[in-house]
Amino acid sequence: MYTLLYVDDEPDILDITKIFLEDGGNFRVDTCDSAKKMLDSSTIPTYDAIITDYQMPEMNGIQFLKEIRKQYGDIPVIIYTGKGREEIVIEALNNGADFYVQKGGEPSAQYAELGHKTLQAILRKKAEQSVDNLNKIFSALPVGVLLLNEDTVITHASRFIAGMVLREPADVIGNRGGGGLGCVNSEEDPRGCGYATMCPTCPLRKGLEQVIATGSSIRDAMIELTLRIDGKLCPCWLRVNAEPVSIDKARFVVVAIDDVTNLKKSQMAHPAS
Repeated sequence: MYTLLYVDDEPDILDITKIFLEDGGNFRVDTCDSAKKMLDSSTIPTYDAIITDYQMPEMNGIQFLKEIRKQYGDIPVIIYTGKGREEIVIEALNNGADFYVQKGGEPSAQYAELGHKTLQAILRKKAEQSVDNLNKIFSALPVGVLLLNEDTVITHASRFIAGMVLREPADVIGNRGGGGLGCVNSEEDPRGCGYATMCPTCPLRKGLEQVIATGSSIRDAMIELTLRIDGKLCPCWLRVNAEPVSIDKARFVVVAIDDVTNLKKSQMAHPAS
């Protein structure tokens, strides 16, 4: 359950909005009749989202929004008001409002829209925080790291792995499995990794599919792939570890990759007696 703050100078609207929003079971709502009063308190950072009226004495909703952004950052804020003039909508969105919902109309539809937009803003914020946390974790690790979804599409890539294959993270993300690394087999079919002739026998793809299907792990697997790096075909040996994870109730696979090509070449050139 998420905790909301609703600010409006009309007590009746405060009460009925609180009832409707809490009735859905997603929210607990605190109310206040003054934006200025809330800024003088220390509770704003404790809320998952803030809903505010526009036209209020002492401080209107957009002034309140500006102060929230200045003092507390990017807490989701929804402007909820009877004022539907286009310039107010534009000003609200330009100053960082997540959504603008106009009062009026059929009550159940109106409150359903307000609840939906509020929940959407909260989930979007939490998703952004998850991405930021992942990026920080990935950046701290001394090996290349990928996050793949259930379709083996890469959704996050660390700078380290991007440097390994001489691609920007944005060019790695969105590709399927080995395609993000530049596996030459993925060039065979426009759909990418998983559709080439060699893909069914590829140890990397088979391993990732096994992790997704069974929740098992990959531990220190040595996998040979031919990658296209900076336009050149490069036979590579990769040490691969993979773990299944759940993020916001969706299944993913975290893959750690270390390029051990030079080590492997040395071992092959000087085998143990």
